[in-house]
Amino acid sequence: MKSLLLLLTATFLWAFTATAQHHDSTPAEPDYRKLGGVAFESSPIDNVFEQARVANRPVFVEIYSPSCPHCQELMPSFASKKVGDFYNQHFVCTKLVISDKTTVEFLEQKKLTIPELPFLLFFEPGGKLIHLSQTEKNEDAVIAVATTALNPAIRSESYPQHFANGVRTANFLLEYGLATIVSRNWTANKAVMEAYAELIRVDDAINVHKDFKEGKGLEEKTRNNALFLGVCDQFNGVISKQILKWFHALGTISGVDHKHLRVDTLTILNDEQYNAQLLTFLGKLDLGFKQIEIRDDDIFIVHAKYNATQVAVGQEFFNLDIYESAGTQKLFDIIGQIFYSLLFGGILVVDELDSKLHPLMTQAIIRLFNDPETNSNNAQLIFATHDTNLLTYGGFRRDQIYFTEKDQFGATCLYSLVEYKEEDGEKVRNDQSFEKAYIKGRYGAIPFIGDLSKFIPIWQEK
Repeated sequence: MKSLLLLLTATFLWAFTATAQHHDSTPAEPDYRKLGGVAFESSPIDNVFEQARVANRPVFVEIYSPSCPHCQELMPSFASKKVGDFYNQHFVCTKLVISDKTTVEFLEQKKLTIPELPFLLFFEPGGKLIHLSQTEKNEDAVIAVATTALNPAIRSESYPQHFANGVRTANFLLEYGLATIVSRNWTANKAVMEAYAELIRVDDAINVHKDFKEGKGLEEKTRNNALFLGVCDQFNGVISKQILKWFHALGTISGVDHKHLRVDTLTILNDEQYNAQLLTFLGKLDLGFKQIEIRDDDIFIVHAKYNATQVAVGQEFFNLDIYESAGTQKLFDIIGQIFYSLLFGGILVVDELDSKLHPLMTQAIIRLFNDPETNSNNAQLIFATHDTNLLTYGGFRRDQIYFTEKDQFGATCLYSLVEYKEEDGEKVRNDQSFEKAYIKGRYGAIPFIGDLSKFIPIWQEK
């Protein structure tokens, strides 16, 4: 019913060691040769190209990471005899771990950027790139990519000529655009993207699907600067209203830069309809105060004042921006967004939710979304965090936890804990200690920190 999504992100502290880390617990790769699959060569890449020149066959290179779940999903296809027979007949094959130094050097030598993992590259024996592609995780799709690579008329090296000949279909321009990014051809990329934008502007007729009955007849009523779904909504389209309601309910905020959000909290405090609800709401968080007073442009938190015998004898007014902690200031700023989301059943996306907050306060906010009493309208919280304690105390299911892992090119792989497989090929058990396993590196997505002790002599010398 209620849904929360936790994104654990790895912060790379030193740029020169910011590589994806691989761990002993990463599921072992299949024995491709033993299974009759693709015969990946393990020799250095220069030797692979030498073999290709002798055999007069193209080179196939898979760029991957052993800890990337999407790469793991592709492994069974490469281990299949069907794929193995095709690739072994037509290519000399190898696979390179994207974080290895030799892979980095190879890609820099070829001036190639890898946008995602896994990624497939095909070269002439002499080293010229002839085709590049993503792929679906099934045997037929993997073979289809290789078939295209063998056809000079349609593989990616032919894209510039097709573009010069006037080909302007949307799919072609997107494929060519990807190729220009990989090859770092920014001049061509600009031309392709401009062509794609022009295609959208020219081919901007509204085509209504036969099943979208509420949109029929409204095409001509839609101005050039108006949203078609907005017009359908104005004519009481049920589906359109639901779609627009979803987007209106979506809020995206920063947990670091949040002072501009304070206006939402102040708006609620000045609204007689919701003022009491918000103060009750704040009371549930046990912040040590239950009253707020606004004087001109200043906000004061009202605290009880006690004498030496712990008897309340009055009140003290603390200026929020001067005397309250950064955590209290942040909570005041974002509480309006949280309140609105819970009140109207919205979706709230927060980057760095835990920043400046005590771990127990972060957990309290999560409980607001997990508790049917405070979240009766099925609001959803999606947030990024570095607080690993939440893996133990956040009350999350496996499908609610996602990890992000960056490679040395800055590309990020996003994967769910429910997708991750252990060494034995089984999924992570529900009763496993997620935090302990994550800290040990079993799920990946942790920073690789160099030996900082090496810097001490350098500092001492200076």
